[in-house]
Amino acid sequence: MLKKGRRWAALLMAAAMVSTAAFGCGNSESAGGADTGGSSAQNNEANTGADTEAAGGTEGAAAASQEDIATIEMAFYNTFIPNDENLTRIEDAINAITVPEINTEVNITVINMGQWDQQINLMISSGEQLDLMPTFFSGATAFSTLASSNQLTPLNDLLEDYGQGILETIPENYLNTTTIDGNIVAVPIYKDNVGKLYYAMRTDILEELGLTEQAQNIRSMQDVEEILRIVKEKTDLIPIGETAANGVIAFQGVMVTGDFEDAFFYDRLINDYIVSANDDPETVVSLYDLEEYKEATSLFNSWFKDGLVNQDATTAEQHAEYHIAEGNTFSTFFAAETSTKNAFVTKAQYPVTIIEVCDTPLSTSTINTLTWTIPVTSKEPEAAMEFLNLMYTDERIVNLLNYGQEDVDYVVKEDGTFAFPEGVDISSSGYHFETSWLFGNQFLAGVWEGDEPTLREEALTINENATYSPIFGFAASSAGMDTQLAGILSAFNEYANSLQCGAMDVETNLPAFQEKLKAAGIDDVVANVQGQLDAWLAENGGEGQ
Repeated sequence: MLKKGRRWAALLMAAAMVSTAAFGCGNSESAGGADTGGSSAQNNEANTGADTEAAGGTEGAAAASQEDIATIEMAFYNTFIPNDENLTRIEDAINAITVPEINTEVNITVINMGQWDQQINLMISSGEQLDLMPTFFSGATAFSTLASSNQLTPLNDLLEDYGQGILETIPENYLNTTTIDGNIVAVPIYKDNVGKLYYAMRTDILEELGLTEQAQNIRSMQDVEEILRIVKEKTDLIPIGETAANGVIAFQGVMVTGDFEDAFFYDRLINDYIVSANDDPETVVSLYDLEEYKEATSLFNSWFKDGLVNQDATTAEQHAEYHIAEGNTFSTFFAAETSTKNAFVTKAQYPVTIIEVCDTPLSTSTINTLTWTIPVTSKEPEAAMEFLNLMYTDERIVNLLNYGQEDVDYVVKEDGTFAFPEGVDISSSGYHFETSWLFGNQFLAGVWEGDEPTLREEALTINENATYSPIFGFAASSAGMDTQLAGILSAFNEYANSLQCGAMDVETNLPAFQEKLKAAGIDDVVANVQGQLDAWLAENGGEGQ
């Protein structure tokens, strides 16, 4: 994945900076106005002495730069993949900061969410250099999977030596969620973690069908179904889309089949498979044995049979907001925090009416699902940590990764919010992720137009006053259970997405799924994690956080 020629370009940049520092300080005004990282006084002081000494210093510094610049390989996922020209442009802008400040050049690879697990597994198994990557929501690159298979570099010493900004930024109890046997193996993303489940509908269709008032009073899944049936009868739209082949709802900590106020919450302990219900937090179970899971999948199966759900949901690689944007989908459920709700609106492109379904409490998996890690195939772990430290402390890096370059990919409005430049929108932008929840410290990210300029401050206050799961801080380990988990993953891939999208008959296929899980050893995993939880509860007195 290394990009030839990029290292040499960085060396030329470094040499040019040294040359400017040594010879360009006689002018009273900056040449071009760029700040090269040193003050005029420092530069003048550096120029005292003989010309030959200055020249020799320049050559020595340039030579040192050639030897010392580290190149790190960073990968992350998205549903939008910028072309090479635009990605290189952003890399160059990032490296203009990182080369002089931390002597590091960053190469970026963006992988489509649908191929993320496969591509990362290939990179790690082949020993390819990969220095920095986020964990994924589930599957082979989920935090618990990577940690238990020893694919992650312990970070304790790296954080102490190169990550002090991270340690000073994120709450201390966040690192408890990514600590296995005393080793910190990932850094949780510092973001708005107090999530909500929402239901979004195209406003123009509601108005056209005279359903606006009815939609605004949705309070249950049965209310949702009534709207879906009218849309199916009177339009050619897909009534409801899916969450990127994860189901009609994402099945990540919440299920709802009746009144929204009766939503069912659970902690994800090992991927999506092993959980504990919030109404019985000290008991570990398989998600797929819960009666609530059967009820949810049965509801979605009835919707699917009646043509209310996207019939291609099981193979979809994009979230439904993109299908809304394409003009073929009426509605979808989506999960978001205060800081990311507007991102959905931007991507959907059509005006949407959004109904709040429920809040979700902070659990261990809320914090350790999305983390940044240094894989064991890293060749530059120190440089990777230095760059990661910038992702948590430097708003320039955060905004470049998320929004691109100012005045090219976005502009700053008078109220301080960000917007597309004139003539540019989400469909024509060369670089625009709108995933501020992914890049280190979301609270440093600019606020996109449509949200209040004070959004980050408001979100931070909400998070500081969040409700926590009863077992927050418990991080289960799946070490020693690789064989069972491989079998569980195989069964999951065969059944879960289809069940959760409503595409499989539940009465026939859920028992078959459960049997395959038992044959794979899921009961052994449940018992193992139960033992871990019992020990954790005994040590912590049953207290979360």
